[in-house]
Parts: sequence; C-alpha cells; structure tokens
Amino acid sequence: ALLAVYERMRLPSLLKLLPAHYSYPLGTFRTCRRNGLRFQVDIGTRNGWMLYCHRSCNPEMARYVRPGDQVLDIGANQGELALLFAQAAAPGGKVVAFEPNPAMFGVLARNIGLNPAVECHAEPVALGASPGKVEMCQPDGRNPGTATVHTDKVPYGGNWATVEVLRLDDYVRTRGLARID
Repeated sequence: ALLAVYERMRLPSLLKLLPAHYSYPLGTFRTCRRNGLRFQVDIGTRNGWMLYCHRSCNPEMARYVRPGDQVLDIGANQGELALLFAQAAAPGGKVVAFEPNPAMFGVLARNIGLNPAVECHAEPVALGASPGKVEMCQPDGRNPGTATVHTDKVPYGGNWATVEVLRLDDYVRTRGLARID
C-alpha cells in the first residue's frame, strides 16, 4: 500500500517507512515495472528489495547508450542496468549481460524473458585474464551482490559454485562482435 501511494505522490519520505529486505522470507517474489521494463524480484534479498522499492540504479545511466549501440554489462546481477541499456540501444542495438553467480543468473534470465521487446542476451560466465574455471562463493544469501571469486577454496561459509571463466577478447572474437560501444 505504501508503494502504491509513493508511486502516485512521489513522496520520498514514504520509502523510509517500508520494512527492510530481511523482514521478508527469502523467496518472496514480487513483480514490478521500472522505466517501462518488467522485473520479477525476490524482496527477501537486498538487490530485489532495492529494485522493488525504487532504491536502485539511476536511470540516467542510459543516457550513455544510443540507438544501435553494442553494450556489455559485466556482472549484470538481476538485469536492471542491462535491460535499461537494451531499451536505450533500440532499435538495432544489443546488450550482452554476463552474470557468473548461478542464483543471480536465473533471476537475470527470467527478467530478460519478461521484456521480449528489448535485445538482451545473458551469459552465465565470469570474465577474467585466462579461461578456465573458478570457485565462486555467495556468503550472504540475502545479498547476492556479495558473491566473490576465489582461486582457492578457503574455509568460508555460504554457497559455493564452480563457474566458467572466459577472456573477454576471446568472447568478442568467437561471437563476431564487430564493436563494443
């Protein structure tokens, strides 16, 4: 109800009354529309809550993207910027969104699917100096942005996943990208 009032009246003080992300169980999904784009987010996570509660990226970032641009979003998370860039790059542009965290890649892919009118492609890989595999750990289930890559498994809590690493130069060459804007 508070968000509905905020969306009508744009009173920033109302956002301060919203319960924090940790007030919701993980897996509490909500759908929202931001800047003409649809998102389905888990408001039990910090990232999802921020997007749902109008406290996330600055839409002014899209002013750096022009129609027809080829854009890379490296570490795309839930796809907020990738989709904003894809919207700005239309018509004729394309965005490739790289997200190595398996949990966040699922959210990214779902959000891209909710916006079929924009040209955005997701890759479930990390980018690095040399190709191979690395161990990625997400120590905080409520903040997927804390995921880190380790070359050695260290005694560290959280969820571990083995992720593929590609060199950006190799990706650009094999995909035949003529340019990156």
